[in-house]
Amino acid sequence: MPDPAELEEEEVEPPMELQLKSDRFPVYDPVIPSFDVRFLTYDINLVGLNKLQTFSTKLESTSQVFAYGHDLFLARIRPDNKFDMIDEDFNYALLFLGIVVLFGVNYALSSFMKKEKSKKEFLIH
Repeated sequence: MPDPAELEEEEVEPPMELQLKSDRFPVYDPVIPSFDVRFLTYDINLVGLNKLQTFSTKLESTSQVFAYGHDLFLARIRPDNKFDMIDEDFNYALLFLGIVVLFGVNYALSSFMKKEKSKKEFLIH
């Protein structure tokens, strides 16, 4: 069994500083931080809520939250990212050109298939 006096005399090495290859990577942290900055009620204090219900809406990417109890609260929720919105610099001309080309190809192939079908029916009978 080691003598306690010897243990006190031993030098304790300071923890080694972690050297990262790049400053772009964050230092490891075992706890994931939570940034709760999005509140439905803003600065309204809701008291005595018993139930919370959510409802879908006919608008894309939108839902409604209804909380009730002592207070009543209704809010419309949309995600922060506007992933379902078209950018201002979207090329509408290219979209319409693509649609017209698809209709043209569809018409050409359908008329070709009708001709092939009528040729086969005529030759078989």
